[in-house]
Amino acid sequence: MKKNKILIVYGSHIEDKSIKTLGSVKDLAARLNILRNNNFILRKIAVKNRSDRLAISMLSKIDLDQFSAVLFEHTRWPRSIGFVKANYPNIRVIVRAHNAEFFHALDKIFAFVLSNDSRISIRKIIIILKMLLGALKSLYFDFKCANLCDIVFSCNETESRDYWKYLAPSTKIISVNTYTDSFFILKKVQHKKSRSDKIQILFVGSILPTYFNDHTLKILSKEIFLADTQLTKKCNIKVTGKFSHDYFVANQKLQILGVVKDPYIEMNNADIIIILSPYGRGIKTRIYEALYLNKVVIVNKKIFERLPELLKKHTYPLAGKSGTFVKETLRVHGEHSESNSLRND
Repeated sequence: MKKNKILIVYGSHIEDKSIKTLGSVKDLAARLNILRNNNFILRKIAVKNRSDRLAISMLSKIDLDQFSAVLFEHTRWPRSIGFVKANYPNIRVIVRAHNAEFFHALDKIFAFVLSNDSRISIRKIIIILKMLLGALKSLYFDFKCANLCDIVFSCNETESRDYWKYLAPSTKIISVNTYTDSFFILKKVQHKKSRSDKIQILFVGSILPTYFNDHTLKILSKEIFLADTQLTKKCNIKVTGKFSHDYFVANQKLQILGVVKDPYIEMNNADIIIILSPYGRGIKTRIYEALYLNKVVIVNKKIFERLPELLKKHTYPLAGKSGTFVKETLRVHGEHSESNSLRND
């Protein structure tokens, strides 16, 4: 029985139902679902604030000999991993890396700078310096955890190749994407798509305020402003999520919905799901969900290049000059619709 028993260690914030649509939370839910379906017995411990010290205290009260493996979610537990390795050398220790955290932290800096105006201020400099320190801290945690553990579960092949192999022996690194089945939304979408004469374009942003949300909103605002008015009349462009800034958009052509109770209703009603900012690492769970819902998915070219090959086959890269987003999006939608018609014939 021991060989089928796994202890999962994660931050207690993941159990907050208000953030259940966050990518990392859905990724964990999918992973646990797969393990259960494969007859693994799971025990979970939720650690407040992802405190390494508290995790050690909680682990010390458990007889870990009953487990064949301990899976740590995120690379935030170097001392806890060391504790398990020192006291239970026969237990396999696995770390799930949700992002190439150092690159992800640098992306946050770029998104912050580009989503704000170009004016330099003391406040901005302080924020950037703090974010740089945070990025270095992330690099330390990634390096330390990757070298202490037995296996690193990287979220995709690209991050394994371009990031993790420089931090730990390649024999430790396994690319594992457990979100391919999009089981999370199977029971969510049980209604018909709303009818509309216009093409529905949607960006589904994080329910928490992020600089990636802000950067996307700024890109969209600019693109809509530069777009041909006749083209914008053919579509409705909406965004969901929480934003730090409010951008003025002429004639209210961009509908900012904010945080919606159920983003899958908006996704089901959309024709096209977009990801325009090139920043942010890890699994793009919205792409899997959008493809499951048979939506056209258009992403920034740099994001496209980092996608697993499976997703590249079904996703369109946006590679146009500034001001061509609406035109290119409508063109892709037209080609996709024509291709589907020929396939159905």
